[in-house]
Amino acid sequence: MERIIADLVEAQKILKDVDKSSEFTSGNRFTKSPSGEERFVWYRGFHLNYHAVTAELARVYLYAGQSEKAYETAKLLIDINADKGYYKAVTSSYSGPMNIENGNIKMYEDIIFALYSTDQTDWDLEINHASDNATKPDDEKYLALSDAVITKFFGTESDKDWRLKYQLGPNTSSFYRSLKYKKQDEGSGFGKVNSTMVPMIRMSEVYYIAAEAIYDTDKELAKTYLKTVKQGRGISSPDLSKSGTKQDFINLIVDDARREFIGEGQTFFLYKRLKRNLEGSDEKQSVEYPAIEDNLVMPLPDSESNI
Repeated sequence: MERIIADLVEAQKILKDVDKSSEFTSGNRFTKSPSGEERFVWYRGFHLNYHAVTAELARVYLYAGQSEKAYETAKLLIDINADKGYYKAVTSSYSGPMNIENGNIKMYEDIIFALYSTDQTDWDLEINHASDNATKPDDEKYLALSDAVITKFFGTESDKDWRLKYQLGPNTSSFYRSLKYKKQDEGSGFGKVNSTMVPMIRMSEVYYIAAEAIYDTDKELAKTYLKTVKQGRGISSPDLSKSGTKQDFINLIVDDARREFIGEGQTFFLYKRLKRNLEGSDEKQSVEYPAIEDNLVMPLPDSESNI
């Protein structure tokens, strides 16, 4: 971890100079098409820019148990966002439903860094739609969350949370598929961007990091950070009353983060860091897999273990 931190700190120093004059609006990060030399400072959301490296450093500090540094680093981005408003989707003023319905299924305004992939929608067709059969829906095979898992994840906020209303689609009465990688209408500017974007780190995660890291020092501020994310996802009056202890509060963060990260891979590493049992479903039954090394650590490939 020390070497990862050292690399990120050095990258942060270098990129601060590179990106100091960059505007990090969602348009500059992902959508606008400049020409000539301007291209170097555009599409910064598809490159490890200063904000992305800073967010990654905050993530690593928290993973390493360095809460104070994790908070200091996350706070850098929170302050920038408060001043510039680059990451709109984490504010209560974000006009989410209208944009989501027009193709912004990933709510990319708060994505700090993403990978560019032209074949991710092909993957979705292969995994989730290769066996589509309108006459025999029970014979279809696809990745999904069961109704029991959805109820557990969203609880009493299910009728308000945009992540359920717009990012998950019921395939039957018992299962929900993620729509994040479904091909969007490219006639919409939103759809064209979302169909080639793989989210890697979001501003919402920066708020989660800050909330967890500052809880011992300032519980009310920690709750404000978590509330900010929830309000930016359609939950206007989040109930954070069950946050009497730090573990209670971390449970609230996990409850929200696992909705936020569906299809994005970060939930696995969140559970690994916290040593929480992995949750899922087998057919219609909820199941848990213990947080043990066999389930959390991938074996080294031969090309690395034979060195």
